[in-house]
Amino acid sequence: MPTLLLFPPYSPIRWFFIVHIIFFTFSRHLCTSLKINGIFIEKGLDRFSKPWGNQPMFRNIIVALSGLLLLTLTACSHPTATSSATHHDDRRATSRPSTTKLIPGVTRANFDRIQLAIKPDDYASTIEQVRALLGKPNHTTYTHLNAYDRPVKTYVWENPDKSLAGAVVSVSFHDNSVVAKNYRDAKLDPNTKITTAALDQLPTGAAYDQVTAKLGTPNVVSNRGTATENVQTVTYDHIQGQPAANVTLTFQHNQLTTKSRTAI
Repeated sequence: MPTLLLFPPYSPIRWFFIVHIIFFTFSRHLCTSLKINGIFIEKGLDRFSKPWGNQPMFRNIIVALSGLLLLTLTACSHPTATSSATHHDDRRATSRPSTTKLIPGVTRANFDRIQLAIKPDDYASTIEQVRALLGKPNHTTYTHLNAYDRPVKTYVWENPDKSLAGAVVSVSFHDNSVVAKNYRDAKLDPNTKITTAALDQLPTGAAYDQVTAKLGTPNVVSNRGTATENVQTVTYDHIQGQPAANVTLTFQHNQLTTKSRTAI
């Protein structure tokens, strides 16, 4: 019996041994019962007690029944396993999160997808990748950055969607990689998240993404990522109920360093 524990609960081999044990136990019990009643006692017990090699007919019957039993158990077990795997795959496929389709355009989401090198060896988006995100720029200009001797090429996009309504978006490149991205004058709905308490709770060192997620979309963003300068600045100037209020947050290497506010 301990040998049966080596096989899984629903293994055909395990059931094969179990059925054989039951079969031989019942057969010997039947022969014993026949002995008590005096019917072919010696011959019956002798057939079950002798080796199979001496009983060709009995051996052939047992082998045939054993083979049929094994085939039946094996055939029954496979559909169940397949069905179980199928149901498992269906559940996994249902629970798998859907992938958001990238739609080119001048949007806040696509602007955020543009990567700058936070550290000198970090990855930065290329010109081709930015154009794939924002589309063809309205015009091209050149911008001076402190890290470079010559002005760098800058693409400008106008007329973004409502997520950056009214803003002008610009992205600057050096050696085919993004070194600055900005937008200004976004005419957004009045910001209801910025309060004195919310600003006071922002700790120095807070991550750029966490702060902007908590306070909402800024009206002005200026991000630079060069070999000598890595500064991110966001400004909120359309705060509900406080028309004269203005909040500017400065980050270095994506960590909050300073907070300045006016009339709030």
